[in-house]
Order: sequence, then C-alpha cells, then structure tokens
Amino acid sequence: MQRGLPGNRFAAVRNGRLKLKQRDALLILPALRELRATVGASLSRVRIEDLLQDVDEWCGFTCAFQPLGGYQPRGGDPHRSLLATLIAHGTNLGLAAMSHSVDSLTADALQDTSRWFLRDATLKVSMPVECSPNAPIENSPLRYGSVASVSAWRLDGGKVG
Repeated sequence: MQRGLPGNRFAAVRNGRLKLKQRDALLILPALRELRATVGASLSRVRIEDLLQDVDEWCGFTCAFQPLGGYQPRGGDPHRSLLATLIAHGTNLGLAAMSHSVDSLTADALQDTSRWFLRDATLKVSMPVECSPNAPIENSPLRYGSVASVSAWRLDGGKVG
C-alpha cells in the first residue's frame, strides 16, 4: 500500500495512520464560496417536516403509500405518522428517536406505519410522482425565494444534465 502513496496528492501514511492531505478532492474557488454564502444567507431555515408537507401538497407523493389489505388505523393522524416515518427512515434517524421528537407519536405507531405503508411496491410508485425537474420552474412552488430548492436545478435556473 505504501508503494503508491509517496506520489499521491490526496493521502499519505504517517506514523502508521492514513492521513488525508486535502480537505476536498476538488478545488472550491473563492467566488463559489462567496456565492454559496450569499445564497445561504438569503434562504430561511426550513424544518424538514414542513418541507416534506409542502412537497406533498405540491405533488401528492404520499398518495402512493397505500396500506396493505386489512389495515386498521389505531387512531391519530395516519398522514402525520407517514411523514414522520418517511423522515425517520430517510434521514437514518430511526423510528425510536423520531418518536422522541414528535409529540403524540409513539415508536409503536411509527413502526405500525412503517410495516403497513412502506414496502418496495409503494416506494417505487412514490418516486416518479409529478415532481418532475423538467417542469418549468416558474410553475413550481420550489423556486428562488421559496422555502426550498430542487437539486435538479442550478442556481441560474438552468436544467442540470
């Protein structure tokens, strides 16, 4: 392993430990850092559950999450439980930790939602909902000055790819 490291610009072995020589593999120009800071300062902070709710109101992706046959709600708001369960899994927070972050939702309720609503079939159906990056950005609630941005759009409003 050490044979190729003397000429490596990114890594070296010092005192028997791997040390990275550069923080980022790609050079980030000062102008880009300034642009990121400017854009970041102009956007307000958004809670992830509010963002997910806004996206669902825009494109209705949660309609794809239909429960298995025989599902009997245990009470409470199944939509709220579904959003919390999606956040728990999507952020790798986990259901138990999420239950401590949300009033009136227990780990059991989130586990129940996960079992009944989240499976390969519903996850696949939820992906291609009409949140298309090819839709005109001016028709999107996710545009400059809004609560969020879409990763499929560059800062200049042009499409990526």
